[in-house]
Amino acid sequence: MEALSRWVDNLEFVNSNLSQVDLYIQLAEEAAELSQAAAKMARHLKGSNPTRRNYSELEASVIEEMADTWLSFKVLYFGKDYHAKLTTTQVEKLDRWASRLKARYETEEVTPDADKLESKSTE
Repeated sequence: MEALSRWVDNLEFVNSNLSQVDLYIQLAEEAAELSQAAAKMARHLKGSNPTRRNYSELEASVIEEMADTWLSFKVLYFGKDYHAKLTTTQVEKLDRWASRLKARYETEEVTPDADKLESKSTE
């Protein structure tokens, strides 16, 4: 319980000691770093433009940058009820994404497994 209390106290402290502009800048910077980490992982998986880092290092980087981005979001929106809106938005977007993929597989006679095998072959 002490760790949770410290977590909430720290979220509140950072939120109340930085301006909203500073918090949005932090979120943008972290999101950019996540984008870079994901791009490097994609390069590794594709294999045509290698990076010096291996799969495990790249995966750890993506996870770390996602954590940083998510933390920045949580600090920015501390004390605001965003969970329901996030969940609703994610459900809607996932439905659209899945629909597009299903339509692709139906019209192009491509199977999901074939796509996965192609990208996984470079791990």
